[in-house]
Amino acid sequence: MNPGICGLPTTTATMPLPLLGSPSPIPVVDPAAGFVPSLIAGIVAWFDASDISTFTLTGSPQNFVSEWRDKSGNGYSVSQSVANNQPQRTGTVFGRPTIDFDGSNDCLFTGATGLADAFSGDKSLTAFIVGQMHTSAEQSTNALGVWFSWGSTSNSTPLFYVRSSSNVGVGQVVLRNDASSQASNVSFSGPAGDGTNASTVSDSYIVSAVSQSGGTNGARVHTRLVAEGDSIGRGNYGTPLTVGAARSGTTTLNRFTIGALGRSTFSDFYPARLSELILYSRVLADSERARVVRYLGEKYTAQIHVV
Repeated sequence: MNPGICGLPTTTATMPLPLLGSPSPIPVVDPAAGFVPSLIAGIVAWFDASDISTFTLTGSPQNFVSEWRDKSGNGYSVSQSVANNQPQRTGTVFGRPTIDFDGSNDCLFTGATGLADAFSGDKSLTAFIVGQMHTSAEQSTNALGVWFSWGSTSNSTPLFYVRSSSNVGVGQVVLRNDASSQASNVSFSGPAGDGTNASTVSDSYIVSAVSQSGGTNGARVHTRLVAEGDSIGRGNYGTPLTVGAARSGTTTLNRFTIGALGRSTFSDFYPARLSELILYSRVLADSERARVVRYLGEKYTAQIHVV
């Protein structure tokens, strides 16, 4: 045993990857970095598909997600009471479980104060996502699948979301304010040619998205987690932070959704896999962002250079 951060013990032993549906052996403190994302100030929520203890699973087989609980310590959760609209915890990325969304009606959401309105007003945000940009085959299911979103249950105008775009392998960060002005819109993508092979499951990516109070939106693809068995190997990718139009006006939001654009109704359902989502209520410094990306890269076994 080695001393860990804040006196918590860690272990340097190699730990086996969890079997699907079994309790996760993932340590509380990452042994390589002595770090977990909740140690950074301003964390709002942390959803981790590899942690079985954060789920309520139903159905037969028992892999349909009725509730996914946040592990930031803030006590939030997203849920889905309609059985036919529940995503499944069935896929994997490097042996770690993911959530599979069908692109038709699957989503998880909440109206809980603190998370549902976390981005309401003119607030800053940093989000980290480990998920897929859909393949051309999945594009026929839903070309504009939303990874996560904030919306209003009483007004369809204001929104904030991160999604796949109509172009394969490309994503978007979009903010629209209460006046129906698209206050900021920016596209991002992985390396040219990624995600276009319709005969295979698309690669997952580590992506960060930023929206700055009184400033701009931006996004960065940090690395591609190449599918297991792929002869290409793991990619070391990153693009400079890209910004869109400057933000303006107030955006009033009260519903948070994973897997769809959630307002008074739900649309733009996500047709792929999501492994992890971490949200902060501020723009992280480069050094903080690098720690989160390195943590995710090591967790999903990617050898990356943080950019």
